[in-house]
Amino acid sequence: MGLREATTEEPFAPHLRHYLDMMYEIKRRDHVIVTVMQQPQRLVFLPTKVDTCYLQFRKILELIAFSVLVANHENLKGLKRAGEREYHADKVLRRIEKVHGKAYPEPVEQVEHESGIPEFVTKKDGYLTRSDFRTLYGTSGNILHATNPFRSEVDLEKYEADISGWIAKIRLLLSRHVARLVGDEHLYLVQMAGPDLHDRPTLTVFKPIE
Repeated sequence: MGLREATTEEPFAPHLRHYLDMMYEIKRRDHVIVTVMQQPQRLVFLPTKVDTCYLQFRKILELIAFSVLVANHENLKGLKRAGEREYHADKVLRRIEKVHGKAYPEPVEQVEHESGIPEFVTKKDGYLTRSDFRTLYGTSGNILHATNPFRSEVDLEKYEADISGWIAKIRLLLSRHVARLVGDEHLYLVQMAGPDLHDRPTLTVFKPIE
C-alpha cells in the first residue's frame, strides 16, 4: 500500500493541534538543556546543573507519554480518564500498550521514489527506544529525589557526561516521527523543524492508496 499526501495545512482537529503544542514544548525544554550545558556557570554548581537537565528530561518524557493520550483522545477515553490521576509516564505508556499494542512514536526516514509516492522507513538505531525511555525516566526520578545520606553518593559527573547522549537520542526519536493513532489508516508525520525556537513542529497527513 502506498501513501498520498493529504494535507499540511491547518486547521487540524483540536487534538492534533494539542499534540503539536506538546511537541513544541518539548523543543523548548530541549533548548533549556542546551543552554544549561553551554552556560553552566549560570547555575552556580554541578548539582543544580544536573538537577535542571534531568528535570527537563523527565518533563519531556511525560510530554511524550501524554501526547499519545492526546492524539488518541477518542479511542483512549477510558485510559485518558485514568491518566488524569496518573503522573508516572512509563505507567501511562504501559497501560496504552497493554490494550492497543504499539503506541510509542515511530522515528522514520523518508525515501523518495520515481513514482512520487513517499515511503517512510523506521530508523534502525540511535534514537530513544522504548527501553531507553524507561531507563531515563527512572534515572531522572532518582536524581531529582533528595539524596539519602545512608546510600552511596550519586555520581554527578557520570550523569552530567550522559546528558548530551540523551539529548541526541530524544532528537533522533522526535525530529521526524509518525504519531500513532489507534484504528486510523492515515499516516501522521510530525517534524520538529530546525533548532530555531520560532520554527514550530509541523504535521503532514498522508492517506493510504491501493
